[in-house]
Amino acid sequence: MTATIAIIVWFLAATVSLVRPRIGAALIWPAIWLYPNAALYGTAPLNVRFDDLWVVFMFLLAVAYARGRGGGTLFWLAVVWAFSLILGNLAGLFVAGGLEWQQIVKSGLKTLITPMTVYVLTVFLQEERHVLGHLKAVGLAAAAAGILGIAMVHFPAVLSMFLIPGVRVIGFQVVSSLEMVEAGELVTRRAQGAVGGVGLAMILMNAALLALCMAIYYFRHRDRLLFACIAGVCVIGLGYTATRGAIGGLMGALLWGILFTRRRWALVAVSLAGAAFLLAQAGLLERIMLRVTGPVGVQETPLLEGLAARFAIWKTFVENFSPIYLLTGMGMATVIRTAKATAHNSYLGAFVYSGIVGVAVMTATVVRVWTLGKRLRTAADSLSQGLGVYLTMLLVGMLVYGIVAEVFQHNLLMQLLFAVMVLAEKRLAQSLAAQAGEQAPQMVSGQEGYRLAYR
Repeated sequence: MTATIAIIVWFLAATVSLVRPRIGAALIWPAIWLYPNAALYGTAPLNVRFDDLWVVFMFLLAVAYARGRGGGTLFWLAVVWAFSLILGNLAGLFVAGGLEWQQIVKSGLKTLITPMTVYVLTVFLQEERHVLGHLKAVGLAAAAAGILGIAMVHFPAVLSMFLIPGVRVIGFQVVSSLEMVEAGELVTRRAQGAVGGVGLAMILMNAALLALCMAIYYFRHRDRLLFACIAGVCVIGLGYTATRGAIGGLMGALLWGILFTRRRWALVAVSLAGAAFLLAQAGLLERIMLRVTGPVGVQETPLLEGLAARFAIWKTFVENFSPIYLLTGMGMATVIRTAKATAHNSYLGAFVYSGIVGVAVMTATVVRVWTLGKRLRTAADSLSQGLGVYLTMLLVGMLVYGIVAEVFQHNLLMQLLFAVMVLAEKRLAQSLAAQAGEQAPQMVSGQEGYRLAYR
């Protein structure tokens, strides 16, 4: 019965998207972030899920609409990023051996979701209202994920279908080692009164910064109220995840905004209001403090002890890295199999998983985000300025969070980062075009003006 309902809903949404493809593009985020993991788990080859199929469907639709053209430099940067991870996994497979080929294939297909999403947004979002509408869709989907996360803390049994089942599927319908780790972490964290992992925490940190910047910079009253509500829900949801790295990333981003943006006093007021709310919510504050202090009798690792454990992990990876992986890295799949752990660091992870190629791709991505954010911050209109501040604050948050997690190698997180970069580039192009249109009448004077106007 569940499978029948899911198939019917999927095809109804696909039918609507054939007529209104922008709706299909917006559905990417709730499809991925709100997917009930237990539903139809292991029923398709390689455990392909319906949200994966949705992105593939929208990509094929975009290719048909654009007739294979378009994409732009961001699309190719996303392709190179995906290729660097796939290359690392292939190098680990052929040199280290002992891996299930299904796991490598599934990991590679998951990675390709990111450039597919970039292509979809590049093709279907063209006008200013498309960009703003998609920003709202991202924020609302993230807020819904945050509400779901909070509800899972209070009603875990009712909402257990959203957890990854801790059962290994036989044959081609495999569960990867990473999925098994995630399943155990989710169950453990839920038992401790928290929910989610790196993915949910990063989604909420990202959406909180997006909604906050839109509420501060964008002056349409209804939109400001909507984004303010989204920001509040996402910050509370982030607190419930009790993920120290993401909370630290949010604080680092807010600090940068207070020091270097025009509307610093608005950020100061928001930060103080958030701190006051946190103090008033004793239960939520206790969850977060347990992740810092880790008192006796609670299954939490204290902050300093957690950092010490990560230093030990980093030291092990550095000492045991083989020169044979210098160019391509050894891939995350090989690392999980051999070390029974991940790098827990974006910068070390870029080198270990993808070698010099991965470091170069990560550097290019960081530079691209920073440059794009800087150009938008100096634009004339408030929407562009808000997007520029948000993009830079997001980068700062990811750089801070990246110290303790592989945020620049995580498929879900990079899909979201590349998506907002597409939206930012679209908005920058629109802003420059509007400025050129305003200056055109002033240039039409004399022979030079005539030539500029009609060339």
